[in-house]
Amino acid sequence: MDIRFVPFEEIDKNKWNGTVHFARNGNVCGYYWYLRSVIKEWDALIEGDYQSVMPLPRYEWPSFALDLLTGIGLYSVNPLSENRILAFYNLWEKNSHHLSFSFNEFMSPALVSKSIIHSYQPKFVL
Repeated sequence: MDIRFVPFEEIDKNKWNGTVHFARNGNVCGYYWYLRSVIKEWDALIEGDYQSVMPLPRYEWPSFALDLLTGIGLYSVNPLSENRILAFYNLWEKNSHHLSFSFNEFMSPALVSKSIIHSYQPKFVL
């Protein structure tokens, strides 16, 4: 798995949006335009030629942003295997400076099974 760190300035927004669009777990929170409107700048972890993408905080996101980004995490056109999720999580941990982050429900089962997180409490906004 070829996963690399990509600074915000180098993210190809069309490829990014294509991955989020075709990902099984794609949602509005993952689109480039939505992230840009909520948090302005972020970096990314990208697998291959945008087969999988994950936003990476540059700095602590304000609490309102975390509330608006409840479905964020790893987006992939490939199956979200435990190995893929853990590979991204390990790189996220090395590059995120341990900032708070709410992973989506597609990542959480793998993280719970490895005792990285203890439980997952989904947030739903009505």
